[in-house]
Amino acid sequence: VPHDHPWDSYSMILWGRLTERRQVPVLNSKYMWEVIEYETPMIEPWTWKFRNAEYRHVVQLHSKWALTIFIPRAVERNWFFYPEGRPIPWRTFLRLD
Repeated sequence: VPHDHPWDSYSMILWGRLTERRQVPVLNSKYMWEVIEYETPMIEPWTWKFRNAEYRHVVQLHSKWALTIFIPRAVERNWFFYPEGRPIPWRTFLRLD
């Protein structure tokens, strides 16, 4: 399920093969959940990647496993999942409320 994070972050793949399925909200759409979806190119090992907190994605693994470094920054916002493009707070999505 596409999701974002409550913080900006940096990550680096040390081993494995990953792409991401991105969802980018359509600006000026009459529906706030309308998105354009695309797959990123393969993320190469040893390359730093910055993602802002609003970066909506699903990580797709193209190897048996992957090893990454993940460095979050300070919490900025709530964390959301986007089934069918609609934002649902993470606690509600995971039924922890």
